[in-house]
Amino acid sequence: MQSTQIYAGLRWNFGVQKPALVTGVRFTNTSVSGLVLGAKLDAAFTLGGDSFAPVVRLLGVGGSTLVQGEAGFGIDTATMSPLFAGGIQFPYASFGANISPKGYIAPYVELNALSAPPSSGNGAATCPSDHDYQLVAVSGGFGDYQFGGSTSPVAVDSSYVRDGKACVFAAPS
Repeated sequence: MQSTQIYAGLRWNFGVQKPALVTGVRFTNTSVSGLVLGAKLDAAFTLGGDSFAPVVRLLGVGGSTLVQGEAGFGIDTATMSPLFAGGIQFPYASFGANISPKGYIAPYVELNALSAPPSSGNGAATCPSDHDYQLVAVSGGFGDYQFGGSTSPVAVDSSYVRDGKACVFAAPS
């Protein structure tokens, strides 16, 4: 399931007394197995700072619907300095660090409006419609595939099972 979330939040950098207003957009795709992949673009503006120039970052996102790792790069537009960025996003909160090429590390904590990415099929497994897939109940590593009025047990890799169900492709023999 694909999702786009526009969000805002507050970021506190350790060692800096003033928080930053963060705005951004996150694009995610959640697979049937619950794997989340995507990207996030954000800009952080220090509140009451001497400059309105933001820190802008582009991050890759990967993980589960409950926690995603983030890694990427950005630029501090006040100094035009590049930076590397990494962190972990939970629903409504994240922590991480921006790292300059000179080795300066700026850790942060952020509260934001990013909820968990949606589960594929709103919590239930769904199957692609462009092939001969069936959504089958799985028990003990096997699902019952139905074809031509008969039922055949099909072994299912547990990593593809979601909510006790999995998509099974079985071409007729």
